[in-house]
Amino acid sequence: MASEDSIIPKLNDELLEWVSSKFGIRRSWFDTVDEVYSSRYIYDTLDCYKCVGAFINLFSKLIDELNVYRYRDSLHVYFLKNFDKFKGDKYGETEKADVIVIVSVKIGKTTTNSVEKYILITQNLRWDYWNSRQDVKRMIRIVDKLKISMTGYDISIEEYNAIGSAEVVPRAILKQKKRVTWYPYDYDGSHNDRIDKVEYEPDNEFYESLKWIDESIAQMINEKEMNIAGV
Repeated sequence: MASEDSIIPKLNDELLEWVSSKFGIRRSWFDTVDEVYSSRYIYDTLDCYKCVGAFINLFSKLIDELNVYRYRDSLHVYFLKNFDKFKGDKYGETEKADVIVIVSVKIGKTTTNSVEKYILITQNLRWDYWNSRQDVKRMIRIVDKLKISMTGYDISIEEYNAIGSAEVVPRAILKQKKRVTWYPYDYDGSHNDRIDKVEYEPDNEFYESLKWIDESIAQMINEKEMNIAGV
């Protein structure tokens, strides 16, 4: 963010564009002015509500950047929830049941830490509304089928609001989490004995969409491997 003591005014546009692209930071954030509120946002957010194909497309682009045989080493997905128990649609009107998804991309390392860029999916991800909840489960399914590691954490309302604002770097909040509090793999849409039956989705259309995801991911990876092999 630009200020009198900032180095940003000393950088040229070409370098700022590179930093913006490399770290996934909005270019306008570097030129923040009080009169333009949207320039406060560090990150753009990806909207996957009713469009999980956008989530697949995101990973398709990342895999192309990282290499189809090595992308798993650089990607990690965090599923963060601000509620306690999983109740399907059975939440009261005053209960919060929101989810945030963060895709972390390792882009380098220092002598002590890895360096990541973050991609935020924050909009309309509610566990208490069936349509949105099913989208979250589809997203979990996508990550699982891509064999990308993922972690589930509980976060406070304050942490949810901070990350959702796109005005803070998620790393500080994520590093405070000392232990996994839930396992997204359990909620990939399959019926299993690790979840309550209230989480079994009732409509066949949802399960058909899971089949489409499985087939789409398999086809995408196969095509990328064939392209590299020159087939």
